[in-house]
Amino acid sequence: SFWLSFPIAVGLAAGVAAIIGALALRTRGVYFIMVTLAFGEMLFFLFHDTKLAGGSDGAFINYKPEVAIAGRMLIDLEKPIVFYFAVLAFVVLTIAVLTMLVRSPFGHALAAARDNERRAGSLGFPIFRLRLIAFVISGGLAGVAGYLAAAQFGFVAPQMLGWHVSATILVMVLIGGLRSVAGPLVGAFVLMGLEEVLKSNTEYWKLIEGLAVIAIVLLLPNGVRHLLTAAFGQAEERAPDISDKAAKVNHA
Repeated sequence: SFWLSFPIAVGLAAGVAAIIGALALRTRGVYFIMVTLAFGEMLFFLFHDTKLAGGSDGAFINYKPEVAIAGRMLIDLEKPIVFYFAVLAFVVLTIAVLTMLVRSPFGHALAAARDNERRAGSLGFPIFRLRLIAFVISGGLAGVAGYLAAAQFGFVAPQMLGWHVSATILVMVLIGGLRSVAGPLVGAFVLMGLEEVLKSNTEYWKLIEGLAVIAIVLLLPNGVRHLLTAAFGQAEERAPDISDKAAKVNHA
């Protein structure tokens, strides 16, 4: 049942994120990245070297989740086109929810903590709690993606916990833009599209892809969305002053 398995999957992912975040968020910068990658590797070897979830062979899921009420099928995820639009609906909903969060008092407080942690702390913002909540939300969204991936491919392997998956996601974020809700989605389109084009044209696609990613990051530090700004002459978004953020949070 989708109504049972989906909340459990997302809840467990968010719960694990809460535990990892409580430890990892005590570090900053590159150390934070290294700690989170280390946790990923620990979990990789836990599932790879034990019989949990099938060990190194992974676990097979031979059926799609059932979206039904009172025994009546509402959405037949066995049909590829239906599954596609179901995933697309999740993507749109995720972008909408994240946009609301960013524009909410919580989002303004989180941005204030990002821009000037010391000043935000002096204004009374609970920095650690804000970041932990954001980390847990991220973990829950990763749970949504993992659930849908398992439903699509019918297979879950320990390799999904490896550092290369995290690295790919980080590259998508860098390509799309760090300070844009839809930026990582754009980055995913660019990276996966580039990969598919290169795969079909050359056997050295990995080398060319790596060079292309380096060029994009160096030439477009604000991400691919910077091209739209240059093309249409839109003004860059001005980051609100931390005092503005504090005023909005306190007002709310």
